[in-house]
Amino acid sequence: MKIDSELIAQVKRYIFVGLASALIELVFFVLLNTGFAMDVRFANPIAITCSTAVNFTLNRNYSFKSTAKPYRSALLYILLFLFNQVFSTSLIYMLALQGVLPVIAKTISMACIVAWNFVLYRKVIFT
Repeated sequence: MKIDSELIAQVKRYIFVGLASALIELVFFVLLNTGFAMDVRFANPIAITCSTAVNFTLNRNYSFKSTAKPYRSALLYILLFLFNQVFSTSLIYMLALQGVLPVIAKTISMACIVAWNFVLYRKVIFT
């Protein structure tokens, strides 16, 4: 079985960009939730928003080297962003109500989003 070297390189770039974005998002989330005692329903959307512009730009230009129409990609990215934000905030809130630490709940939601985002970025958003 032949391994697609470009796919592997793309996955590596995606992981690098994702880790940088996740770090930005997590730092803002912890700062807002812990440092400023902000409710997770507000801290999470703000944290996600802070990392979004960086993530879109780096994924478009670096990870996927997209030549797709920027407006189309941006619109699809925003729609996915909105879905991810609702999913993430709802999951964190529900898990926190069950006694899960918000930072653990946040990490769980981020893992889910990372998995489906790669496929959607590669097959839909940046094509």
